[in-house]
Amino acid sequence: MSSDGISCTSRFYFHKTLAEGWYDLFVNLPETRMRAIHNLGLLLAHALAGWNLNKVAHLFEVLANSERVVRLNFGLAGVPLDAMAAAWSAADNPTLDAFRFKRLNRAVRP
Repeated sequence: MSSDGISCTSRFYFHKTLAEGWYDLFVNLPETRMRAIHNLGLLLAHALAGWNLNKVAHLFEVLANSERVVRLNFGLAGVPLDAMAAAWSAADNPTLDAFRFKRLNRAVRP
């Protein structure tokens, strides 16, 4: 392995360790604090989707009832960050599939 490969591996390990630490912090926050970290939590879920889909599903469940302070939308259609997050971009996973179906059902039935 070249020195670039070692550097890349150590950077990934650092980022993975940091993301895992943030996950532990976010899922243990009181529900009243979820509002403040809602968007960060969605972005964290997107990062975690690279290696731990169960944590992604758990983080989405924790964030499901929180209302974000700032609404982030993308493009002319104004697609919300929730719709762009890891629930849709992550690989197939039974736990995430259940979350996806819940979300779709909420979109159909107000």
